[in-house]
Amino acid sequence: MLQPNSHIVVLCPGFAADESDVNCITYLQYFLLHLKKLAPDKKISIIAFEYPFINKCYEWNGITVHSMGGKSKKGLYKIITWLKVIYCFRKINKSSKVTAVMSFWLRECSFIGLLLSKQFSFKFFALMQGQDSLSGNWYLRFLKGKKIEFVSHSTFNAKIFQQSTGATCQYVVPFGVDYENIYQEWPLENTKRSIDIIGIGSLLPVKNYTLFLELISELKSAFPALRVVILGEGPQRVLLQHKINLLGLKEIVVLKGFVGIRAELFKLLNQSKIFLHTSKHEGQCYAFMEAYAYGLEVVSFDVGYLPNTNKSHRCTSKAEMLECLRSLLASELKFEVIPVRSMQETALELNALLD
Repeated sequence: MLQPNSHIVVLCPGFAADESDVNCITYLQYFLLHLKKLAPDKKISIIAFEYPFINKCYEWNGITVHSMGGKSKKGLYKIITWLKVIYCFRKINKSSKVTAVMSFWLRECSFIGLLLSKQFSFKFFALMQGQDSLSGNWYLRFLKGKKIEFVSHSTFNAKIFQQSTGATCQYVVPFGVDYENIYQEWPLENTKRSIDIIGIGSLLPVKNYTLFLELISELKSAFPALRVVILGEGPQRVLLQHKINLLGLKEIVVLKGFVGIRAELFKLLNQSKIFLHTSKHEGQCYAFMEAYAYGLEVVSFDVGYLPNTNKSHRCTSKAEMLECLRSLLASELKFEVIPVRSMQETALELNALLD
């Protein structure tokens, strides 16, 4: 356990504006709630760089949040935000000595965290998310030195990070499922599964939804009653809708857009059979974990963190993924929940590092 006088500062691009703002980096919220429950005698402070969009200090579930209100502005405005973060950190440290810092992710938060680590004495852990581990990330060239310890959510992303930087990721700690919280939002129900395949994620090129739609197109002749839903919003929406029309999938695929109400998301998972994820790169797709909690089969390329269960289907090619989907759709699936990693386990592991 952490000592009573320990003080952890979390540097993140954004955080919940209040306790009802459950959509802002939800898994980070779940993690901090479990960390606080695990070690109630420790102090946690959060510095949010960009969101909320106003400069304020407030309480969130007993944790103090310092919002810099950066609004993702660039140039001089970003430098001003960084200076505000440094000034805020100095005040926090003066009031209660900081013993450890966690930064999310390998961009400005880790960059400023590293600068602070050269001025103050604390353990510094930089967590990587996904594409921030790729060589195109401008910040990676600065994130070097003995003062920083890297944490990945998957061995896949740790390997990508090493290829990009030549540096070693010291720890792999996946984020687990917060079963209690998600079942409070929508209880697991034994109901008819009317959605055959569901996809969840921003409509970005890296998510590879064009391949997703090509797979559905090849499945429709054998499964004419197929019903598919894609949850997410993004710059490729118009392109994907055009492809849906072009492939004759208007009666099969629904682009539902962003689902802002967590209960509605979980309700849809509870109505689905297969979670299909065609992303080219992933640190950890947290939607996987929520899909497992509702008993879905998960079909994905071998990216990110995919637990070793009989509901995890790793594919290495489009052909293999197509064959896997055909086999699952032709089978009588059972939707029992196979427990995977919990958020409590994540909190225990990271707590041990921070001690």
